[in-house]
Amino acid sequence: MVVIEIESEEWNYVAIKKIIVAVIAAAVCICSKASVEGEQTQPKYAWHSSYSQKQAVEYLLENEYYQGFGSFWQCNVLTELSNGQIEMWDIGWSLDGKNNLEILEWLQLLEHAESLPIGKTFIFYNKVDDRGFDTCPLLKNGKMVFENGYYYIFVYDSVEEMLEGVE
Repeated sequence: MVVIEIESEEWNYVAIKKIIVAVIAAAVCICSKASVEGEQTQPKYAWHSSYSQKQAVEYLLENEYYQGFGSFWQCNVLTELSNGQIEMWDIGWSLDGKNNLEILEWLQLLEHAESLPIGKTFIFYNKVDDRGFDTCPLLKNGKMVFENGYYYIFVYDSVEEMLEGVE
């Protein structure tokens, strides 16, 4: 073990403690300010950005889309951010290669396992969590109507249109 001795007989410990506390406090303030400003000015680069999710919810509500599909990680968030106006069907952990509407029966209404949305619907897609953008056959019949750098919304006139030609 190496021990380094520093001549400390002339150090003013009270002043050093105050300087260290001030430096740490300044660093915390600067980092916090940068994080908040980054989220506000560039939300599309922030993971799980509440701002970006709210943009998607606003789009859905303005365009009268009230029933849709998404991954486990997104369904409850959309329902909550819309104050229950948007009803989501959870179709799995990710959309990677997804070619069916097999409902994951976790944290959603039991009726979702027995019935699908009626009328126009959508798939809410998160390009980081959901992976598989290029390999999800369910998206091929949809029209991408919303994209904010992190979230995508594909719309369909019906569930039947979504499943048409999917193998």
